[in-house]
Amino acid sequence: MEKIIQTAGRTALGEFAPQFAHFNDD
Repeated sequence: MEKIIQTAGRTALGEFAPQFAHFNDD
């Protein structure tokens, strides 16, 4: 999960925004 978070912030936080919220909620 750490990798995904780092990748999202570095690659496309906007695209991962919805998934980010889901992971945070989980």
